[in-house]
Amino acid sequence: MPRLSFILTAAMLSAFGLIASDVYLPAMPSMATEFGIADWQMPQTISFYLLALAIAQLAYGPLSDRNGRKPVLLAGIALYIVGSQSARPRALSLAVR
Repeated sequence: MPRLSFILTAAMLSAFGLIASDVYLPAMPSMATEFGIADWQMPQTISFYLLALAIAQLAYGPLSDRNGRKPVLLAGIALYIVGSQSARPRALSLAVR
C-alpha cells in the first residue's frame, strides 16, 4: 500500500500546476471586473504563472537533490499559497502568483 500512496501523491503533485491554470481560466472575466483591470491584462497573469512554473522546475530539481524532496515540496506549496493570497495590488499579484 505505501507504493500506491506514493504513486497517487506523485500523480496529484504533477497535475497541481496544470489544474491551477485550468481552474483559473474560466474565472478570468469575473476577476478582471473584480480587480478593476482591463480584459486584455488578465491573460498576462497566466503568462507570468507559466514562466515562473518553467523556471521553478529548473531550480527545484537541484534543490530537492540537496535538501530532500519533502522540504522543497512543502516550501513550494507554501509559496504557491502565499502567491495566491496576494491578489491585490495587480503588480504584486503578477509578481508572486
